[in-house]
Amino acid sequence: MSHKKTASKNLMSYKLTEERFPKLAKTAFREASKQTRDKGLTVVQLFDGELRRIQPDGSYEVLKTVEKPSTQFRKGQKFKLA
Repeated sequence: MSHKKTASKNLMSYKLTEERFPKLAKTAFREASKQTRDKGLTVVQLFDGELRRIQPDGSYEVLKTVEKPSTQFRKGQKFKLA
């Protein structure tokens, strides 16, 4: 296979992975959270501006209220890290 075809195939694979990442991350977090609570342990999660400690039974306590970040990002936005 030529270098250009390999590079093109790798780029397509990268883009597909990048597009799927948010859904994969959400699914992985939900599964990890469920497995942790199934073991009788608590999980700490940020939800609607609240840092919550979630008990195995699903009840929770608010540990802290968190302000929204001052910088907002849009889907597909590109930026450089300094």
